[in-house]
Amino acid sequence: MPARILLIEPTEEARSDFQKAIKNSQFEVAKAVGSGEEAVSCYEQLDPDLIVLDLSAPGFKDRSGEGGINIVKRLKTIDRAVPILVSHTPQTKYLVMEAMRL
Repeated sequence: MPARILLIEPTEEARSDFQKAIKNSQFEVAKAVGSGEEAVSCYEQLDPDLIVLDLSAPGFKDRSGEGGINIVKRLKTIDRAVPILVSHTPQTKYLVMEAMRL
């Protein structure tokens, strides 16, 4: 059985590209969403094996530019052990170390 991924990516094009890239692999996208609010609302229903998160995804109307970190924080309060793979853009690379710490 493939590992189930919750994909959090703000752009539809990137969500589609990711799903194409993992086609015929040991992974499947259980759900692809564009924001932290959507991710949290469906996380417990999905019980994914892995979360793939673009750090530029919008979070919860917190501080601008830190949506991805706020998503990590919120998901870790729900399930401390959930593995989260983060990606970043040049504009969000400063958030990578904080995401790793969380």
